Amino acid sequence: MDTEDSSDESGNGSGNGSPGAIPDGTIEEVVLDHDNKIEYLHTMMQDQQKTLAALVKHRERPSSSPDQQDPAPWNLLDGTDKQRRKILEQLYDWIRWYNETYPGVEEHVIPPCWFRHRAVIQELLAVFVAWQAAYCGLEEPDDAPAYWHERILHPTIARLSSDKAAGWGNCLGSHREPHPPDTGGAHREAFQAWLATPGGT
Repeated sequence: MDTEDSSDESGNGSGNGSPGAIPDGTIEEVVLDHDNKIEYLHTMMQDQQKTLAALVKHRERPSSSPDQQDPAPWNLLDGTDKQRRKILEQLYDWIRWYNETYPGVEEHVIPPCWFRHRAVIQELLAVFVAWQAAYCGLEEPDDAPAYWHERILHPTIARLSSDKAAGWGNCLGSHREPHPPDTGGAHREAFQAWLATPGGT
């Protein structure tokens, strides 16, 4: 009898810790316990993914700390060379569009030498990013485009055209002669050569 009882207990899997063991409590309690464990494992997995992403970023940019926030695409100081090239290519195309869309006196046209002025790059990049915010992603009427024209575009272009220190106000008498804006892409070769230079900005 004792032998049979022992055999039955080991064979039916009802002992504690065996694969067939039935946990104590109601079905609702068991399901809730499982849900809590799954949620915990999911949280742990997310934390590991964040840690792995931070380590990958640190490996790509050893000078950065693992918990440093990713730089915005228009952050030329902290972004990668790939990010820098991409945003400046977009800025180049946008400037060509601007010169074709907003013709005016030469002082208010963005000159082809804009990328040779470090401060001008930053200013025009800010205008371009603000333009994206005003013209992209909106589905309902908004005053953002009007605000961009009145408060961002026109004041910035006027200031850069007259600023002889940080703008292009001295270009006519300095490193370039008067010429029409680059609407046909004739200056792209010079721009590409500058863009390929590390630390060109």
